[in-house]
This record gives sequence, C-alpha cells and structure tokens, in this order.
Amino acid sequence: MSHERRFASATLLDDGTVLVAGGENIDGVLSASEIYAPALDAWLPAPDIPWGRVSHHAIALANGEVMILGGVSALSPSPPALPVLVYDPDDGQWHASPGALAPRTLDSATLLDNGSVLLVGGYDESQIPGATLFDPTTGNSVSTAAMQIPRFDHVALKLTDGRVLVAGGSTTPGAGTATAACEVYDPVANTWSPVASLAFARQAANAILLDDGKVLVAGGAVDGSTVR
Repeated sequence: MSHERRFASATLLDDGTVLVAGGENIDGVLSASEIYAPALDAWLPAPDIPWGRVSHHAIALANGEVMILGGVSALSPSPPALPVLVYDPDDGQWHASPGALAPRTLDSATLLDNGSVLLVGGYDESQIPGATLFDPTTGNSVSTAAMQIPRFDHVALKLTDGRVLVAGGSTTPGAGTATAACEVYDPVANTWSPVASLAFARQAANAILLDDGKVLVAGGAVDGSTVR
C-alpha cells in the first residue's frame, strides 16, 4: 500500500478488486484510498475520501457501489458528525449521500434485506446503549428497540432469515470487560431476543456466516489477552 494504516475499511468490489479507504497512522486520520488488483498484484490509486475518517464502516451495495458511514474524523473530544459517502466504481469517484451520522466508534453496521443499515452500540464520549436504523435513500435515522445488554467492540452478522446476530463485545468503556452474551435483532418485529452465549467472553473478534447457516466466531480478546 502507499500508506501505512490501521482501522481502515476494505471492501471487495464486483470486479474482484479491493477498495481500501481511510484509517489512521502515525500522521493522523487518513483521507487516502487505494485499490488492490489481485490479477496484477498491484495497488492502484483511488480518489481521497472528501472527509477522512477512521473506525468507519464500508458496505457493498447491490448496485456495486460502496457506502462509507460512521467513524470519526479526528482523534479528539467532540469530533464532528460525518456525511455518508458512496464510491461509484463506474466513474471512480466519491459522492455525497443523504444524511450524516453522529460520530461513534467500535459499533457495528449491518445491511438489512430492506436496504436500511442497522447501527448497533459503540461509543462516542460515552457508551451508546441502543441501536439505530439508517435509511441510505433518505438519510433519515430512527432508534430501534433497546438492546438487552449495551455493548461495543462486538460482532454483528445478518443471518439467513434476515435477523441480525450481535455477539460478545465489551460492556464497560475503558475497562475492557468482555461479555459472552449474544442477542438477535428481528427487523420485522423490532425486537431483541437473547440467544445462547459464546463459549468464551470476547471482544474485537471476527465472525463469518457459514454455508449451513451457522456462524463461526473466532479470535478476539479478554482484558488484553488473546482468545485462541
């Protein structure tokens, strides 16, 4: 890559290339974007994000575009709200999209079957206890039913039936107190329901939906110790 970075986003595009955007390094928050082309084993230039950000979300849309939302633009108290952006692979440019989201980090963003985005937990200057539904078409945001256990640094994954599993995470900002608790959000009923807990409490883990509909959760940490 042309820039060292962490906490960036990486999104697979329809042509098999990967868009990497934003993040941070020793110089601060990045606006730089670039594209990895596996067929060439090369990094290609891409336009800078109009508003650089870190710890944001990048969602691949059905039309091949990539929506960037959330995150923070400055590692300082009270960072400003950030506009939602869309990358169009056809013209290779970033475009403003309706709406702006209050700054938050260590939350999750999941694209639902109806096209809205479920934003769960995280924190800004304090812990964010609830969840929000964001409509990319209108830019409107509405609060959902409250989670049973507020959390951040968790994993969230859409299941085959359209519900969203939220697993693990931390319940206490700054303390690194991991939880094994899991719950499922039903977008039709607008309800949260508890489900079986993880075998190990963990935060900052990874999760993937398997072909049989099961969810594999791996890695993460508990109070600074790696889960294996």
